[in-house]
Amino acid sequence: MIPICKLENFKDISELLKPIREIIPTVKIRFIESGISICQQDRSNACMVAIKHTCGVDNTCTCAIDVKDLLEIPALPVTIHFDNNKIVFKQGRRTTKITTVADNYIQDREFPEIKWPHTLISLDGMVMSDIIDIISGREKDEAVFFELKPSELLIKNDSLSGSVSSEVSIESISSITGRSKFGCDYLHNLIRNYKKFDKYELLIGDDAPIVFNMENDNTKLSVILAPRLSNDD
Repeated sequence: MIPICKLENFKDISELLKPIREIIPTVKIRFIESGISICQQDRSNACMVAIKHTCGVDNTCTCAIDVKDLLEIPALPVTIHFDNNKIVFKQGRRTTKITTVADNYIQDREFPEIKWPHTLISLDGMVMSDIIDIISGREKDEAVFFELKPSELLIKNDSLSGSVSSEVSIESISSITGRSKFGCDYLHNLIRNYKKFDKYELLIGDDAPIVFNMENDNTKLSVILAPRLSNDD
């Protein structure tokens, strides 16, 4: 077996993967010199998730694994090895072997450089929690509207029933104004469980993809989501 790396708690990885398992069921994991890197797009090309976790890596490798299998690994310290076509997780007396999947259909991805006109807004944990609460509990076919004004970003969620609506106002200074709509089905899975980061950034433009950057001491998560296209705005 080839040793790859050690993690103090596999929960650092599994907590990031759990919310996206429904829309990105398989991920290509790169064990590189600086740590663990994942950058995966869903099959409909509507969103992309990038995870970078800093840790020591003994030997570099790349493999594709089903997210549901990774979620079987307990939230404990772990030593990761590679053995033929399997990733081996050793946790005390427990050893878990996961067979990698053929990655021919999983394209290598890099998180895109943000070149379209946008406004960058720094958020604190309380504001991020308010945004998540706006999304949570909504029906999957509902949408959230991000309206960018010169002095604020207004995030609104109107219920299909017409009986409930809620909004969050975030102070900002922007030379761009506009309105974008994003599906609750994607937003709910992409950001609903990410309340434990220290730093949050939101990049938003006019009818353009939205980008969330979330970061703490050793982990950075970036999420990009294309706007929902429809004529029922």
